Amino acid sequence: MESTKAKITDIRVGSRVNIDGIDWECTYLDAGGVDAVRLRQVNGNQTRSIPRSHLAELREEGRATLTRHVVPHKQTLMDAHDLSPSERRDFERCCAGVKISIAHSGCSKQMAYKEFLKFCKRQNKKFLRKHKLDPKPPQKLATVEKWRRQFIQCGDFSCFIRRDSRKNYRARQYPKHIENLVTKVILNSYSCDRRPRMTKAYRTLLAEAQAEFNVGVVEAKALIPSYRTFVRRIEEADHYAVMTKRIGKHQLRKLAGYGKHIGSPDFIGGRVEMDCTKADVMVKDDRLKLCYRPWLMIMIDIRTRCIIGWDLSSTAPSAAKFTRVFRQAIGADGYPYRCVPSMLVVDNGAEFVNKSVKTEIQTFGTRVEYAAPRSPTIKAFCERHFGTFNEYFFHLLAGTTKSNPKDRGDYDSAKKAIYTIETLNKRWEQALKVYHNEYHSGLEDIPDRFWQEEVSTPEFEPRTLPYEEAQKFGTKSKMVRINGSRVRLDNLFWTSPSLPELDMMMRRRASVRADSNGHSPKVLLRYNEHDLTHVFVSDPKDPHSFIICDPLYPDYQNGLTMDVHSKVQDCKRAKRRSLVDHADLVGLRYQLETDIEGDARAGRYTNRKKSQMRDSAERSSKANFQSDTDYTDFIDHSNSEDNPALDVFDDPLDSYENY
Repeated sequence: MESTKAKITDIRVGSRVNIDGIDWECTYLDAGGVDAVRLRQVNGNQTRSIPRSHLAELREEGRATLTRHVVPHKQTLMDAHDLSPSERRDFERCCAGVKISIAHSGCSKQMAYKEFLKFCKRQNKKFLRKHKLDPKPPQKLATVEKWRRQFIQCGDFSCFIRRDSRKNYRARQYPKHIENLVTKVILNSYSCDRRPRMTKAYRTLLAEAQAEFNVGVVEAKALIPSYRTFVRRIEEADHYAVMTKRIGKHQLRKLAGYGKHIGSPDFIGGRVEMDCTKADVMVKDDRLKLCYRPWLMIMIDIRTRCIIGWDLSSTAPSAAKFTRVFRQAIGADGYPYRCVPSMLVVDNGAEFVNKSVKTEIQTFGTRVEYAAPRSPTIKAFCERHFGTFNEYFFHLLAGTTKSNPKDRGDYDSAKKAIYTIETLNKRWEQALKVYHNEYHSGLEDIPDRFWQEEVSTPEFEPRTLPYEEAQKFGTKSKMVRINGSRVRLDNLFWTSPSLPELDMMMRRRASVRADSNGHSPKVLLRYNEHDLTHVFVSDPKDPHSFIICDPLYPDYQNGLTMDVHSKVQDCKRAKRRSLVDHADLVGLRYQLETDIEGDARAGRYTNRKKSQMRDSAERSSKANFQSDTDYTDFIDHSNSEDNPALDVFDDPLDSYENY
């Protein structure tokens, strides 16, 4: 029963409101002991509490509307407010008077009042026989008309609930400090992860009263409510808040969840689920000399239950792995089941919560919906497929790890591993062919046959992208230099005959502009980190014209991913660190350094001795020099007229006589 005249503040349990485009349903009133309501998301497990005043403010701002207002039935109101027999009689009389007055609105008021008197007579007999209540005289006609006006103004029968009902009246019998003490014990002692019983919580209340009021046991029992009243207070408390503290919010989400059905979309790609898990099998890697469990990421179309994309490799959940699977799903590469999803349902893993990837996905018209934390039922189809493939494929392989240690027993998965990642991917593709051509109980058809029937109609044919366009999704770029007709990225090299010409063209342009700085100009390198076989090199000024470069070491780079390359480089560095000190361990390097240092000392000693001997010889020659030597003959001979050197200057003072 709905009422379009109700206000948003008159929300009741079961009513629905739309806040900022999201539908919420009211599940509890007066949440947390305040004038607030608890709302649960209609298409999810999100829960929130919001005060009625804030709800009214959202309504004034135009952000909240009451989409469905549930008017409580008469019996529901009586049970909810725990009315006494006399209060029930008064409430039923008010409801009956309003119904009779509205039913006889076309007749005279006296005729309607006669029907009301007959009802009062029957009601008095009923309550006298059932509850031993004395008959109560019927109300006057003016009172019945007042009831009718109250009902039209309120919109439901809740206006006839007496405010001094039994529950509220008994609650006011105790002073405020006693009520605060009871609430404190319920929230702190009973609502805790130790999960105490009600009797233990009541003993705690008794002890708290003794300590606070400094009285004995008898006086404390007289001050606090009885055990039955205490139990009723716990039952009347906010169950969601109490159970959250007792069992935790994650366990409560499972208990408080509701069984909503995820319907099938109307077209292929209308809803696609995606998730990642470890495969239950060990894979050996001869290059790295180890065994590991590969990661499996799949994309499943809910309409046809077909697997439109997957990745089974050693790459852990990451944005790179997600990009690889999404690129595979949207590109038409000959695989029959491809489509661009309209809605993609993922969890809150780090591989999906990526702003750059999410923005790039939205350019294809794909809306990403995130499941609530610890809520695998939002991706129920994907989770079920993981269980199916583990049971009917991975558990049949040599080296399987089974689902748990109990099922595995003493089976040594690492020693029994015989598959490499390449062989496992071949078997996986065979298993997919078997799955797509077998009867599906949930679909009640064969997935391949159902897909072909859907795509046979032109208006239901899924949207895909050309393979070349799909490969551009998720590519990365980097500015590098051309060196020796090669480009380099993380110790990987690619080459092409066209690279030298591109390098010379860019050098010539840089020399004209005088901005080369003596270095080779940088070019734009675009690569796919999931397949490093080829890279694309282009001029930064013209990125659409690119050169496809081949790997310098094709045996290693063909089909190589950046993740595997990083692991290989880590292994090389670890090996180098372990072997770099090998010469030190055997003492060879120490002996070599000692000999070299000895050679240097010997050379310095020899040079010093030679210098000392030369200085000694010079001192000896100076000591043997004779000072009384006659130089007359030498001067006469050197200054003779026959000397041509003196004749050149033709100076008369140079003769012997003038001297």
